[in-house]
Amino acid sequence: MLRKMILKHGSVLEHNRLVFLAEGSEEEILELLLTDRFFEVSRLGEGKWLVSCNLRTLVSALADDLPGEVREAFSEALRTASPVLWERVMAHGG
Repeated sequence: MLRKMILKHGSVLEHNRLVFLAEGSEEEILELLLTDRFFEVSRLGEGKWLVSCNLRTLVSALADDLPGEVREAFSEALRTASPVLWERVMAHGG
């Protein structure tokens, strides 16, 4: 599904930014970073992180095996930002 939506490097899925306030250990954040190199993370304090990505990265991450709470938060963010895209991603098992 993601391949069909990406027209070239200028995909509309790349020209946006979603920002999350996350709580987790260094190991959990590292696990997230390893799912996609386009996540950006900044430490805010002990166990608190600022995580950002674009829609392309978010859709790609939803296709991976994410922990339940992370998948739920990403899915809800996608549903809020783009309900039509969310419906299509969920219809394809994202």
